[in-house]
Amino acid sequence: GAAEVYTIEMLAENAQFIKKTASKLGLKNVTTVLLNVSACWTQKPETDFACIRDGIAEWNTLKQYLLCDFYPLTPWDNSTTAWRAYEYFDPDKNSGAAQVFRPSESKEDTKTIRLMGVKPDAVYHVFDTDGTFDVTVTGRELLETGLTLTLPEVRYAMVLCIEGK
Repeated sequence: GAAEVYTIEMLAENAQFIKKTASKLGLKNVTTVLLNVSACWTQKPETDFACIRDGIAEWNTLKQYLLCDFYPLTPWDNSTTAWRAYEYFDPDKNSGAAQVFRPSESKEDTKTIRLMGVKPDAVYHVFDTDGTFDVTVTGRELLETGLTLTLPEVRYAMVLCIEGK
């Protein structure tokens, strides 16, 4: 089908809804929508441009990896209780990004996720775009032990940046 086009005004309205419902999940979910942002900039007083800028910054982090290696990090589950996570990794740059989602009825606030594609003997700096998670670990640890992540609220998401040193 035809691609949908979203204007900044539409994203701003979505950002306002997300802010009102205190959901980080919604903003993380619109990163794929940002691919189609048009240049329809408006100056409505109620528009939360800071929220939109944050979303665009996350999109700029992710977009370079979308055509690279893709790894589902959790089994697919269409329920409202199971966490979902996936990773994009560029072996040529030895870096990537992962998105982790805690759905609306999940009782778990912590989950261990093992990353893929990394080199076992390399060292990686892994951090989230919100500044709440930051570690330096070996590729072997990422592959075998994984990362224990906490998403404190339901309908919450995290974008992880993975940088090889």
